[in-house]
Amino acid sequence: MRDAIDKYMADREEAPQSLQDLKDKGYLGAIPDDPITRTSDWATDACGDALYSPDQVAGGICDVHSTSDQVSPFESTAYSSW
Repeated sequence: MRDAIDKYMADREEAPQSLQDLKDKGYLGAIPDDPITRTSDWATDACGDALYSPDQVAGGICDVHSTSDQVSPFESTAYSSW
């Protein structure tokens, strides 16, 4: 999904406002399920004030990660922090 966000931003010179934007514009066939929570309830990180073109009016999303607070046995950190 991060690759789809990057491609969307490169093509459109703005960040998507939601994961649904990625699906609606053809960058994702479907919003995939999180392999940890087994749902499509991903947490998104806002771009903040970073704008990609002078015509852009909103920052949008720049990253996505799991909503799970389950701790990875390999990293000893919550999956939601990745």
